[in-house]
Amino acid sequence: MRIGILGGTFDPIHIGHLKLCETISENFSLDKIYFIPSFEPPHKTRTDISHPYHRYSMVVLGTAGNDKFFPSFYEIEKKGASYTIDTLTFFQRAAGKDKEIFFIVGLDSLAEIETWKDHEKILEGWNLIVINRSGYTVSDIKKKFPLWIAQKIEVVPGRYDHSERTSTPPLLPLTKILFARVEPVNISSSSIREKVRKNESIRGLVPEKVERYIKKFNLYG
Repeated sequence: MRIGILGGTFDPIHIGHLKLCETISENFSLDKIYFIPSFEPPHKTRTDISHPYHRYSMVVLGTAGNDKFFPSFYEIEKKGASYTIDTLTFFQRAAGKDKEIFFIVGLDSLAEIETWKDHEKILEGWNLIVINRSGYTVSDIKKKFPLWIAQKIEVVPGRYDHSERTSTPPLLPLTKILFARVEPVNISSSSIREKVRKNESIRGLVPEKVERYIKKFNLYG
């Protein structure tokens, strides 16, 4: 079994998140993807983040209907700052050593990974699936990192064949930083919040159930 992990604020979850994960699920043959709203995002500076229960509820509504998508209450229940190493360790233990876990992250976040708690353990213990972001290139990122990180980077043009790992030369690390070739969806949670504040329509940007939830609880107003 291959499991994807996508953490985030999800304030709110939107169509971009869902379409992206549908593509990743197919290209990397993932059996499940867990959407994990953070309790206290350590790298966020916003002070007006919606209550964790609201964000989790929107993830539940947004992922309903896709049998590969699962909401997770783990980081909210744990409380405190949400560190990737803790989340990955928890899910690996819960899934078992024989399950392969992929951490899904944006290229902008990867650029800052050396500031993360125990980033060496993350990069040595798990595969990363990296989503391209405007303003960042793979070559620029490779130049930024020390050799031991840069040599993990691999661009995946199509479907990722698990057997590729078994043929990796022994001098290279088995865990990889896999750059997914996916079309970015030009939607952001911040733009959705701004539209709500301006009383503009967000139809088509979030699932209908999420839109109704936002209106019901007057979020972002």
